[in-house]
Amino acid sequence: MKNLFLLLALSLLSTSLFAQAENSNYYIEGDFEAKVENGKFKYELSNIVYKGVSSTSGNFLSSYTTEEGSVVFTFEGAKTNCPAQFTNVRFWKWQNSKWQKEGETKKGTPKFQATKEMSMVLVLDYSSSIGTDFDKLKQSAVKFIENIYAKSPNGNVKIGIVLFNTMDNTDKMIYPIKGLDGNTKSEMIRFIKSPDIKKNTALYYAMEKGVNMLEDYSKNISSDKYDGSYLITFTDGIDNQSMDAKLGAPTDGKADPYFQHIKNIINNKKIKGKKIESHIIAVQGDDVGDNLLFKSILEDLSNNFILAENFDEVNATFAKIANDLINKWQDLDCYVPPRFKGKVRWTLDEDGVYEKPVVPVKNIKTTKNYFKSTLYLGYIGFASSLTYGHRFKNPKKSFGINTMLGVIDDTYGDYYYFIPSVFFQYSYILNKSNNYSFELYSNLGTYFAPIEFDYGIITHPIGINFGFHKIGFEFNMLFMQGIFITSVGIESGFYIKF
Repeated sequence: MKNLFLLLALSLLSTSLFAQAENSNYYIEGDFEAKVENGKFKYELSNIVYKGVSSTSGNFLSSYTTEEGSVVFTFEGAKTNCPAQFTNVRFWKWQNSKWQKEGETKKGTPKFQATKEMSMVLVLDYSSSIGTDFDKLKQSAVKFIENIYAKSPNGNVKIGIVLFNTMDNTDKMIYPIKGLDGNTKSEMIRFIKSPDIKKNTALYYAMEKGVNMLEDYSKNISSDKYDGSYLITFTDGIDNQSMDAKLGAPTDGKADPYFQHIKNIINNKKIKGKKIESHIIAVQGDDVGDNLLFKSILEDLSNNFILAENFDEVNATFAKIANDLINKWQDLDCYVPPRFKGKVRWTLDEDGVYEKPVVPVKNIKTTKNYFKSTLYLGYIGFASSLTYGHRFKNPKKSFGINTMLGVIDDTYGDYYYFIPSVFFQYSYILNKSNNYSFELYSNLGTYFAPIEFDYGIITHPIGINFGFHKIGFEFNMLFMQGIFITSVGIESGFYIKF
């Protein structure tokens, strides 16, 4: 029997591993071959298939790493919508008509692109309407810087900062675009934390300052290294400060000439042939009278507009934007053993994200997760009882054997007597919540009589070792002394689970 269980476990493990590769929703696949040209090995990957993954122009580089003893293919600009991203990239080979996992091959690893330079400007509302949430805004902005730095600490990402309230103050609160490294990260954080809030909101003016900074800095980046310009703005109100006589006298709403000016810049201006990517995070301040106008204006000034309910959402949105931007700028290294020839696949899915469930081996080796034993003291119908049960359970059904020592109070007499019993119980689980299961059950056996059949509905608490066990209604059919006896009882009591 032990060998049978072991064989079953190995069979299920093999099947589940195959299913992980076969049913993956996110992978890169191709035909791998090592060739010799001019006395040197040349590694080729052909017939590439992407599922749930993309690579810039499908480009990749190959090389041999002596440190890992593997061939590495670098997929440039790798992107995926897999929830796990590139945290669990595993190598599989097609052999003997099935996918086999190669345990000694290094997992795929993402790395930040060293050949590209990315520039962005943070534009942050430091007007007095933000009030007591000012510290939360600064914390969110600092966290944004730290998240970018964690993935790219070597200066490849260029960041500038514009803080705004009045137009005059905005000119004094500008941090020029610099490569993000250990030193500049500290400078940026100090800059974000230093100024205080003041009245008024020169939003359009500040956004234009940010665009001008991005355009000026792009002149220092060669076109082959330039990878776009990004404007990340936070505000809690509508502009009430931006004016430029060259544009005309200010007016309310979307007819304002400065609004039309900055809208045209955001939607149409290109830097080195690429449009500006504008993200706006907003919280509606108390001084915003027209919430529809507020939302409409900001939507017109962004490619990605998020109206947050509170600063917890603001913080989460800053973190998501940082993560999304980083994911734009990464390559993926995937490894292959050099002696293998044939079809290979790298899957991205985390354990448990597959279309078909994977049966854990530990559940085959032990009955702990399959059987439940209970010691139960309760009252059933017209009897007190002490019951020990051992039940097999699956997600919708349970069945097993219970043994009970019952004490019956003879309703028509003046004595009590003990009856030991054994019965088989079958339950169908009608519904299971986080706290209770509701079961329709039946028993057949020697219960309080030579033969008994009963059924009812009971509820069980889930996940506790001692407590209120069950309560429900029970209908009994007993065969005693040649006649049928029926009764209806209430079942309740306490139990210990072990």
